[in-house]
Amino acid sequence: MSIESLTQIAAERSEKNGILDDRRRALETCLQQLCEADRLVVEHRYSRQMSVAQIAGITGRNPPTLYKALERIRRRLSECVNRRLELGSHD
Repeated sequence: MSIESLTQIAAERSEKNGILDDRRRALETCLQQLCEADRLVVEHRYSRQMSVAQIAGITGRNPPTLYKALERIRRRLSECVNRRLELGSHD
């Protein structure tokens, strides 16, 4: 493999890592904008890898309601991240 090829691969990886870093920062900002209850549901589900049934037991909400809430939260987060990336704003 030539040095040019290795340089190109390194540049592509660096660019991809930069994009992922931008997405991560945008997601962190968007998570901070959620209300505390939604943020806790996301934390339990994704950081602590709890099942919806476990979260329901903790929060007192029923599982179908939590599934709908998670769907709504994921959609809002996705829209927020995409909007921030389009604007180039991560603050």
